[in-house]
Amino acid sequence: DPWPASPSAYACGWPTNDPGTLSLDYKLAVGSTFPNVRLIDQCDEPLALWDLYGSWLVMDTSQSDCGPCQSMADSAEAFVEEMAAEGHDVKVVSFLGNGLSNPYGTPDEDTHTAWVEAFGLTDPVLYDRGFAYALFPQFVEEFSGESFGYPTWIVVDPEMKLVHGNVGFSSWDDVGDIIREN
Repeated sequence: DPWPASPSAYACGWPTNDPGTLSLDYKLAVGSTFPNVRLIDQCDEPLALWDLYGSWLVMDTSQSDCGPCQSMADSAEAFVEEMAAEGHDVKVVSFLGNGLSNPYGTPDEDTHTAWVEAFGLTDPVLYDRGFAYALFPQFVEEFSGESFGYPTWIVVDPEMKLVHGNVGFSSWDDVGDIIREN
């Protein structure tokens, strides 16, 4: 773990659970440890992903001008609530890019804020700087056989192990089934 556990609470209230003892894999594969990264969240603070250790993570790469990404974001809070009612601690972590015409770019503050507010998101929405675009495509194409597109999402278990990934969005049903089965 290149970064020690966060010494103080996050402004957005995220947990500070970094185990610091995970064996890092540098290639995404089912069963590998998802790498720790620090990206800026909606409270303008760097969030270390490993601080979310202990929760199921559904990580998606989204673009503000992508219709299916908007649909996924619009129903994310209801999905998290449904999973909590079933006893599953789930966080939806979004890596928000700068738009379909500039997926490596970082969104401006207005775009990021509008995304969080439009969908009432209370889980981390990170300013992506091309991280997800660089990391997700090869894994999801090898795992699912699907060509990379938006949104692309992956599921990480509470011990930060990669479980599943896919491209596109029609509903949260498949994601919920993956969590329930694991």
